[in-house]
Amino acid sequence: MKFAAAALLGFLSLATPASAADVTVREFSATELESLDAYRDHVAWTESGGRGLNQLMTLVNGAAVAIPVKPVEGMDVAAGPDGQPVVVYNRCGKQRCTFYTYDFATGREQVLKGAPAGNWENWSFWRDRFVLIRKGRLVVFPLGGKPRDVGRAKALGEKAIDFNGVAVSYVNQTEPETDVEQYSLAYWPGNGKGGSLLNLRHGLSGDLSMAGAYVSPTYAYATQRSGEFGGPDRLWRIKLSTGKRDYAGLPSFAAWAVPLGTKQAVVYGCPTNEDDDVNTPCRLVLRDVTYR
Repeated sequence: MKFAAAALLGFLSLATPASAADVTVREFSATELESLDAYRDHVAWTESGGRGLNQLMTLVNGAAVAIPVKPVEGMDVAAGPDGQPVVVYNRCGKQRCTFYTYDFATGREQVLKGAPAGNWENWSFWRDRFVLIRKGRLVVFPLGGKPRDVGRAKALGEKAIDFNGVAVSYVNQTEPETDVEQYSLAYWPGNGKGGSLLNLRHGLSGDLSMAGAYVSPTYAYATQRSGEFGGPDRLWRIKLSTGKRDYAGLPSFAAWAVPLGTKQAVVYGCPTNEDDDVNTPCRLVLRDVTYR
C-alpha cells in the first residue's frame, strides 16, 4: 500500500507494541531487498524494482509502507542538515546523478543542493557532507565545498560503507594465516589512519562471518552471522570513545541487522538450514534487543 504524502505526515514516528519481539514486517518471496539502514528511531530499505531502480520503504506504526517518491538507486538513512533523520538517495541520468533528501518529519522530498553530480563508485552521507569512493580514492565532499582526498580506498568501491561525519566504517575479509579467515569491523577517520574495532577469526572450515557495518556518532555496529555449523548470531556494538563492546542476540536466520534506537533492531535474513522449507520467504523482522 502506498500512502499519499499528505496522509503520511504525522505518522512517520515508529510506534510498535511494547511486547513486540521478532515481529515480521515484510516477506520477500517475489521481491528482493537491496539495502537496509537506520538512524535514531527511523529505518528505510529499498526493494528491487528492476532496471536498477528500487522502491523506497519504511516502517509506519510497525508496518511496511512505501515512501511516496519515485524509484531510487542508492540510499542512506542519516542525519540531515539540521541533525534530523532523513533518507538521502540518488537518481541518475545519462549525464549526471541528482541527490535528494526525504525528511521523515515533513514527508517532503527535496533536491540536495551542492551534492556531487557523479563519477563515483560508492558513497555515504552525513549532515553537510558526503564521503565518496572515486577512482579508487576516499574523498570527503562537503556540500558546495572543495573535495578533500583522504587516501587509497579501491577495495571500498564495492563494499557496504557507512559514515558518521568523522569516519567511515566497513567490514574487511582477509586470510592473515594459512587456513584462517578473519572478518574485521574497520573504522577509518577522515583525517588519518584508522583501525579495527572488532575481529572475528576462525578456520577456513569454520562457520561465522560478519556483515552490515553501521556507525553512529557514538557507536559502531556489525552483524555476526553463524553458518552451516551453527553458532550465535549477534549484533555487536562498540562504543567509539572507549572501545567497550557488547552485543545483542539475533535470530538464527539473520543476514544483517541495524539498530533502531537503543532497544530494537531491524533484521533481514533468509532460511539457511537444509531442513527449512525451500519455499519459506526471506523476512524483515522487528526485534526487541538487550545488549550485554
